[in-house]
Amino acid sequence: MRSAERLDILAHATLSPDGLFSRYALYLIGATTLALTTTACELITGRDCTSIAVPAVSVGVADSLSGTPVAVEAIVRVRDGAYLDSVIVPPPQPGYFFLPASLAVERTGNYDVTVTASGYRQWRQGNVRVRDANCHPQTAHLTARLVRAP
Repeated sequence: MRSAERLDILAHATLSPDGLFSRYALYLIGATTLALTTTACELITGRDCTSIAVPAVSVGVADSLSGTPVAVEAIVRVRDGAYLDSVIVPPPQPGYFFLPASLAVERTGNYDVTVTASGYRQWRQGNVRVRDANCHPQTAHLTARLVRAP
């Protein structure tokens, strides 16, 4: 279906008796927005971009001995010059997946990464270089293996 046809259908979408758009009309709005966003990005940058948000740095936090997620809250920070981003990683909960922290979304740079957690030594990785991968940053995937404090 061409963009013009989608917009024509959208223009003729009617409200349901309860005053809400039909699911089909909402789907068309989302599809049209995505198509226009992607097309606008391509026109501006000359690249075929997507509208997803990609982190520059992804950090998993694990215990150095067991390899399992640390059982306490951890704070992950990335710094590139004056830029700073941080995420609090909660302790794992039964039945939930272990997800890495995502930081510096859609931002290239040269990062210093630190992770702190109670009962562990601070973990640090410097000079984490994130480059542009055509349309988004090329994510640096790290695992902070925290050593227990004496």
